Parts: sequence; C-alpha cells; structure tokens
Amino acid sequence: MYKIFTLAESRGIAEAQSELLKAAMFSAASPESLLVPDAELAERLIAELAPGFVMAKAPAPELTYWIDLGRAMAPARVTQAPQPAAGLRYLGAGAALGRLASMIQSTGAQADGEAQLDVMRHLASYWAPAARERKHKRHSMKSSLKVAHGFNGVLEALGGRSEDSLDFGGGKPAGESWQIENVSAGGFGALVMVAKSDWLKVGALVAAQPEGAPWLVGTVRRMTKLSGQEMRVGVETLSRSPALSEFLLKTGQAQGVLLPAAAPGDASIALRAGVYAKGENLEASIGGRQYVYMPQGVAARGEDYEIVRFKEMIRE
Repeated sequence: MYKIFTLAESRGIAEAQSELLKAAMFSAASPESLLVPDAELAERLIAELAPGFVMAKAPAPELTYWIDLGRAMAPARVTQAPQPAAGLRYLGAGAALGRLASMIQSTGAQADGEAQLDVMRHLASYWAPAARERKHKRHSMKSSLKVAHGFNGVLEALGGRSEDSLDFGGGKPAGESWQIENVSAGGFGALVMVAKSDWLKVGALVAAQPEGAPWLVGTVRRMTKLSGQEMRVGVETLSRSPALSEFLLKTGQAQGVLLPAAAPGDASIALRAGVYAKGENLEASIGGRQYVYMPQGVAARGEDYEIVRFKEMIRE
C-alpha cells in the first residue's frame, strides 16, 4: 500500500492520501481487539470521518502517529520517535476527532445506540492526543493453565451443565493447556498452539485455571500470530470468583455465571446468547437469600453469550 501511495503521490493523485489515511487510522485503532461486527462498523465510521483526517511530512501537535513509506509497518505513536527518512509521514484524526465526539454525544441519547457507542469510544480512545495507558502493570511469568472455551465450556468448568448435557459436574470439561507469558491484575498473556485452538477469536469467552488456583472467567481481547504453529493471546479477566446460578426470567429459568464487581451492589451476569430480553429484571436464590438484579446495560457480547451489568438488591 505504501508503494502504491508513493507512486500516486508522485503523480499528484490526491485521492490516494484519503485512501491511505483510512487504512492507517483503522490500523491505529487496534482493530484486532474488536469483534468482527464491531470492526466492520469501525470501518464504516472511518469512511464517514475520513475527510477530517490529516497527514503531513513534518510533525505537528495534532499529528499523533507516524509511518515510514519505505518500511512495512503499522502506524506508530509519535512518543516512539522515528529515525529520519525520506518516507516519513505524520498523521492524525484532525477534525474527525471533534466530529466523533459529537457523534458519541448524539448516539448516547439513543436507546438503541449501545453497540455503536462502544465502537465510537474505542476509536476516540486510540485517536486521542494522549496515548492509552495500560491499567495494570504486567509481570513476566512462565506457567501453564487449563482453558475451557465458549459458554458451554465455561459452564462445565465451573461444575454446571452445558446445553448438550444433562449432568452436573459429571466429568472434567474438555479443554486445552496454554503457556502463560505474563500476568497483571487485569488479565494475562499466553502462548497457544494454533492447531489446537481453531475456535480462537477476539471476544471468545473462556474459563482458565492457573496451576493450584480456582477457575477464573475472561474474554479474548488480542491475538497475534507468531508462526504457522503458534499464537500469542491476550485475555482480559472478567472475574476471579465466578459463580454458577439459576436465574429466573419471564420465559423460565436459565443457567448463568455471576461475575461479582468490585463496587458493592454491582454485578455482571453471563448468559447464553438469546435468552435475555433487554430491560428485564433477573431473580435468583443464592445462599438462602433472594436476589433481584436490575439491568444497567450490556457489557459484552459474543457468538454464544451475552454479559449484562446489573444493580444487585437483596429482597427482604
């Protein structure tokens, strides 16, 4: 793409810059951390916002990324200073960032704009002048852990029943062994054999059990293929103390996974995709007490699950 742009630039083809900027700003927004439908929405938004993008041969405060047309590279933050080169170009969201902020404000007022809002905020956070900071410090670690995947796999790992099984805790869940590379308070990075993990994709729900520790629940956030046999995977931890429960819905009972939050009175619940009706309260009997869960919004979605945020109340 850089070679084609260089040729087009030398011939004065103005449209080439717009097309290059669309691809570069898409790459800068970490599309590999988005679900496929969200990445497609991001691409459509970028096409709409593209007239506001800017690029120049010299640095400027609003130009937050750089590329070198002589190298096969993704856009890099200007905090990582480039070496002098004839192919250096600096780029940024420009006026598109202000327009995106307006779109976020107007979309936030719409009852059905939740999915679009998440993608818009994702773009805004990566295009902002200040680089995103990692929430939790990573620590290198070499260890193995068991992994079960998908909503059914998570249920079985926690001792529940999958959609295809009538048994509770009747056997060990089918799973894989991953090699941990690093850990943080928010998740972990691991090396995975590609041949054994053809199910892997961003947004996949997983249950993971480090050596000598209980199961935790998380979602795949990043994937980087290292070779034909090996992949580096980043998992965000959703809960280190997940709990199975039966939840009462208008249509009957459904098995779900309670993901306690740090703030008192807040909780998230993972449910099988398609069983939850938007705005519906859930009820559950846990430890001899009756709980009522009032919805606050959808936190995450995947092919086979949905995670909804709730306010938790105890019925006296």
